[in-house]
Amino acid sequence: MRRSARMLVAVTLVVGGLGTAASAADRARADVRSLAGAESSVLGLLEHYKATAAWRSAFDVAVSRQAADLAELKSALATPGVRPPSARVTVPNLVNVELDRAEAQLGALGLAYKAVGGGIFGIVLPADWTVCSQHPAAGTRVARGSSVELDVEKYHCS
Repeated sequence: MRRSARMLVAVTLVVGGLGTAASAADRARADVRSLAGAESSVLGLLEHYKATAAWRSAFDVAVSRQAADLAELKSALATPGVRPPSARVTVPNLVNVELDRAEAQLGALGLAYKAVGGGIFGIVLPADWTVCSQHPAAGTRVARGSSVELDVEKYHCS
């Protein structure tokens, strides 16, 4: 497999986090083994690209996020009767994006949303509304299935 393809697979595994963590302990243990393998791949690629500061920075961030998710999963597995945490995703920047596009981005990540605003008649055509602010902020890691609050205004933000 070419190095660039291996790098893409490793980054996808790391950035994607844990995938869908099932409630069964066997699935969780398989996820831990998979993450450990992905971590070693990423560390190998990080060593290969250490001369490039941008790559090193991106891999350092990805590895630290994976390490935090792995520690959280190990902690949950060590406590009997506790379900492993769900997968975590990064909230995208949706400010100045039309509401219909924001809906699609959040749906693809497995996130729900609540639109705040909408005027007297509510939101009839999402494409006519623009996201002016969001909570949680872009870049925040949240559990898959979480809700993002979108403040919207008609056509453009004031």
